Amino acid sequence: MYKSITVLSILFSSILLGQCQDYSTQSQCASNTCYWNENCGYCNEAIFSENECPTDIFLNPDDWPGAGGSYADPEILVTCTDEYVNVVSNGIPNYQYNPMTPNGLDEQNWNFQFPRYPLYSQTPTYLTTNQSNNDCETNPLLGTIGVVINGAVFYGPTEGPFPDPYGDPVHNDIVDQCGGHTGLNEEYHDHTIIQDCVVLESDTNEPSPILGYALDGFPVYGSNGCLDLECSEVVEMKSSYVQISDPTDCAMDSYEYIQESTSEYLDECNGRFGPDGTYRYHVTSSYPYIIGCYHGTVTISGGGGPGGGGANIEGFGGIAELVEDITYGDLNQDEAIDIQDLVILVNFILETESVHSGDINHDCELDILDIVQLVSIILSDSLDRGIIAIDTDIYFGSGEVNYTSNGDIAGIQLNVSGNFIITSNNLANGWRIDYSQNKILIYSLDGSRLVNNTLFNYDGDLSIQSSIISDWHGTIINVNLLTDENSLDLDPVDTIYPKDFSVNPAFPNPFNPVTNISFSLPENKMVHLVVFDLYGREIETLINSQLLAGIHNSSWNAQNEASGVYFIKLTAGEYNNLQKVLLVK
Repeated sequence: MYKSITVLSILFSSILLGQCQDYSTQSQCASNTCYWNENCGYCNEAIFSENECPTDIFLNPDDWPGAGGSYADPEILVTCTDEYVNVVSNGIPNYQYNPMTPNGLDEQNWNFQFPRYPLYSQTPTYLTTNQSNNDCETNPLLGTIGVVINGAVFYGPTEGPFPDPYGDPVHNDIVDQCGGHTGLNEEYHDHTIIQDCVVLESDTNEPSPILGYALDGFPVYGSNGCLDLECSEVVEMKSSYVQISDPTDCAMDSYEYIQESTSEYLDECNGRFGPDGTYRYHVTSSYPYIIGCYHGTVTISGGGGPGGGGANIEGFGGIAELVEDITYGDLNQDEAIDIQDLVILVNFILETESVHSGDINHDCELDILDIVQLVSIILSDSLDRGIIAIDTDIYFGSGEVNYTSNGDIAGIQLNVSGNFIITSNNLANGWRIDYSQNKILIYSLDGSRLVNNTLFNYDGDLSIQSSIISDWHGTIINVNLLTDENSLDLDPVDTIYPKDFSVNPAFPNPFNPVTNISFSLPENKMVHLVVFDLYGREIETLINSQLLAGIHNSSWNAQNEASGVYFIKLTAGEYNNLQKVLLVK
């Protein structure tokens, strides 16, 4: 039984959009109420409130010299919603960059979101996925666990598989004067935070200010703190971890937490309750340096442990994006995603407008793929996704458009030209067709299947220039456009090859047990598509062959794998793409 979306009669006249959508450059967009999407090059609305929003905690890059040389200037933007703090940065340090690894330094597109009002939990959440497994090679403390007030990320207290496998990077002296270095993606990150590097007029004899935020929302203070409200004594906070072996390799096996009774020693997460009753972490001069676990709830999934978003796995290389400050799909901004948003989205696609909250699949385009994903969100658990489609033929001419496919279709977009009128359609109940003179959108509202190979009939002159077709798994299907259904020997319409290499987000994600990957090749290339686990071990090779230019699809069935974070890496010549997927069983 399909859950149906009732199509409402909504008069679409205009949508009240904020001024941010009119800004076409980053400099115009840079204000307290706007957020610049670097990937797509557009300006977003950002809900902002001054009440307890830590905008003043983060440093002003204009007050600092930057990384020096020809490196980009550091950029930071902090905004807040009622529930979250959002930090956007390019990851360039505010101080002189000194290379400590063979990797270079380049701008990133960091988008952090953490709870504005964090809640303390008595039970800590460990940075490893399984605290009972202390084998550093299978369960190391890797990945992003927070953001520094200069917009840089900070990682867990161990390295990746090399140069010193899972060793302590501070002990091994491979961090710079400010506690950081660069990874394989040329991203700068910290393993400890040096107060003088991020605080102007820093006084190490006074209580330390906030130097960053963990992804559970609790602040990270410097090493100095007060033991009472009057701050009658300033003490250096100390880690309760004791070194029990050489941490050059396998650092997590080289330290043991031993609870201390005196007030300056911190808990197992490297934190404590301050004199005002609020919980905070402290930077310490010894392991784990920043935090050892979370005492709050991390709401964003990622590769650095439960909830560590945007992880760059050292020695492996890969950046997973974090959530931006915008509810994708809620086009009318009523805090609900429903049929009204779908009607608005359809109209904007047909009118070729740019509404980025409708870009649900984050590919910087508004098209049928966003419609399919929006309907999927609305139908939620009631949706039967059906059979994955790999190839579809579209036949047009003689007043009708027909199709054949080897899977279940969810939506079709035909980019067309000519002077025509659609006179009738043969769509199943629950399907809808909308069109303008240059686009035709055909999509399901209830998850039902097409039952007739003839899609619609038309009068006039119609030519299909290109098409986008998706199934319910988010697959971009390979399409052959043919000028007539009645002959098997007809020449296909000239193939439109992709202009650039690209990989669409795996869908669904999270998944169980199958996720689908589609990618575009502008030219013939040898392609390797490989799945790795969180620790860089190869799990499965999906593709290892020469492929022709065009759009290609693959899927990974993880039926025999354990729940957790995995990475899917595509290599085509010099092009590389790595994305994170989450298997939830």
